[in-house]
Amino acid sequence: TNTKKPPKAENFFRFVVRHTIPILTFLARVKIEAEGCDKIPEDKNILFVCNHQHDFDPVIIFSAFPYKKISFIGKKDILVEMPFIAKAMHLLSCLFIDRENDREAAKTIISAIKCLKEGDRSIGLFPEGYTSKDGNLQPLRNGSLKIALKSNAKIAVCVVDNMRALPKNICRRKTVIKFRLVDVITPEIYENMTTAELGNLIHSQMETALAD
Repeated sequence: TNTKKPPKAENFFRFVVRHTIPILTFLARVKIEAEGCDKIPEDKNILFVCNHQHDFDPVIIFSAFPYKKISFIGKKDILVEMPFIAKAMHLLSCLFIDRENDREAAKTIISAIKCLKEGDRSIGLFPEGYTSKDGNLQPLRNGSLKIALKSNAKIAVCVVDNMRALPKNICRRKTVIKFRLVDVITPEIYENMTTAELGNLIHSQMETALAD
């Protein structure tokens, strides 16, 4: 899946997604309060990193940056467990990662690096690896941050909060989802860091933002 060329229908499907998400959030009675989005560079491919509270976190990021061409990295289980979502992800040129197989995971990371260096898209990453069962920030899988170190991409550190309220509220009562772009880390800041040091910096920024 990671080596396929972007589908020809991608631009049209992104147009559909861009215009469908506001309708879906309205029907689901979801209000997204976004802040800090003006910090994002317009002309560069970005590595978006975000905490992970719910499977629909990417929808919130798409909503915050409707004109940014973002391809997310998702766990390979989605291919079996959520085939409809997997099809949509393929149309958006998303990548799938096998976290239990180091060799296959490395191939996905290389594909993501190539996208950022040579392609026309940004990459979305949830470095916790899985959705948090209690909504609290989990330790980051720092190996995934090699994507930044090898591509020299700017890193947009984001947090999303209150996603855990969505399943019980959806369509019944209003849910306010908070999204914040915390910081844009430039390559000059992390160029001499290890993945662990970069992970600690990002984790600290996310933790502080979620506590605010």
